[in-house]
Formats: sequence, structure tokens, C-alpha cells
Amino acid sequence: MKIISIFSLTLNTNNNQLYIKFCSGIMNTRNKDKEKYYKLCLKLIRNLNIFCSESEDCNTNSIYCINLNSWLYKSIREQELDRKEIYRIFYIIRTVLPKLYKKDMCKYYYYGYYYFEPINIIKLNIFDSNMKIIEETLKKSTYSYTCPYQKYVKVVVEIYKSMEEKYCINSKPKKKAHKYTNICSILKNFSNSYNEYLYKNDLIKNKIPSLASDFTPIGKLLRSRKILKTRRNIFHEHEEKELLYNMHDNMNINLYNKKYDIAYANL
Repeated sequence: MKIISIFSLTLNTNNNQLYIKFCSGIMNTRNKDKEKYYKLCLKLIRNLNIFCSESEDCNTNSIYCINLNSWLYKSIREQELDRKEIYRIFYIIRTVLPKLYKKDMCKYYYYGYYYFEPINIIKLNIFDSNMKIIEETLKKSTYSYTCPYQKYVKVVVEIYKSMEEKYCINSKPKKKAHKYTNICSILKNFSNSYNEYLYKNDLIKNKIPSLASDFTPIGKLLRSRKILKTRRNIFHEHEEKELLYNMHDNMNINLYNKKYDIAYANL
């Protein structure tokens, strides 16, 4: 399931000379870090499938494009790439599409512009795009806290809950800003898929956590009483604040565990 790693594989197709010729022309205009962008261009051309023939897999559906952009974001972070240069490469590629009798290809978008916490959004997207695989795997697995897939689900659910609490109220954005709107849209789609494929499945439900918020009405009432008590008793003000802060600290979890051999392990 290390999906993103597939996009970084070494080139090994009959179209290598086409890739080399195309990217050499693009990179001739660069003076700095030419080799780094040249290698990225070769992989990008391959992954966009613009030179694919009928006998090859020319798949560029929405899930494929999401994974492609996840790979690009990962590459930008790891190699300290200038995303303006990636926009330029995409623009040049798009101008030659008509000559290749191609109608369209994946569009490039930078996760950091559209979302807060881009890595967590990528993790949610990867999980969502593999929901059917996860469903089938969980059906076969026995109930165990040591099951890697169950641990994987738990970690991703914690990511969902954390982001839902920060940016949304009942799936609606807390602020009228594009990042809030985009995040809440992603979370809503994730919630729909998770509940439909996993949590409503009787064979799976008891193996995985619910997406429901931990902040129940009773919990809110108890926290309100604590706050009221703090206001009334100034001598215990510090203690009450410590209780409230500790409550929030307990909600922070380690969202990344190197032991998990799962989809986002290489991010």
C-alpha cells in the first residue's frame, strides 16, 4: 500500500528517449539545480502518462491524480523544490497535449496552499482512496489490538477527529476561509466513506473506532461546571486551569509510528 512510492520508481519503459528529449528541452532554461529538476521532470512525464500507448495503462482518474499530487508535495518537502518550477513544467506539458492527441491530464495543486496540515490531509486521502482494500482486509482479520490495519485505522481516525475539532463545526467550516472550507469538505467525504464502507459493516464495526466526537453533551456539562467552579473559587484557580489543560494534552497523540508498514509510512 505504499502508493506514493510508486511515483518515485526509476524509469523503465520504452518511452525513455521521449522523456529525456522532452525534459532536456525544458531544463535548458535553468541554471540552478538543473539535475534535480531534470530527474523530477522525467518521473513526472512518466507518471502523467502523456506518452502512453494503447497497450499501456493510461489511467489518470481522480484517485490517481490525488496520489500524484501527494507524491509531488512529498518531493517538494524532501528535496526543497521550488513549486513555481513545477507549475512551469506542468504549463509546458499542457501546451503540447494537443500535439499528442491528449485531451487532458492530472492538474497540479499545491497542498500547502489549499490546506492546513497538508501531510494529514494526504494521509486521509490515501486512506479514503483505499477504503475498499481496507474493508476487505478488516473483514478477514480477527479482533486484536495488535492488528496493523486496526492500528492504522485508529491513527487515521485520531487525525480526523483532531482536524474536525480544529476547523469544523458539524462538518461546516469554523471560518469563512478557503483552507477551512477545503478541509471540512475533505473531512465530510472521509466521514461518509468511513461510515458507509467500514463502520456500518457488522463484520467490521467492533474492530474499529467511531468517528463520533469524544466531546459528548455530558462532557461539555462537566467542563462547564469546572469552569464555573474556577470562577467562584480564586484559591483553586491554578488547579482548575491545570485540569483543563491536561484534558487537552491527553487528546494529543503521536500521529506517526514508524513500526506501521502502511500507506503513509514513507511520508
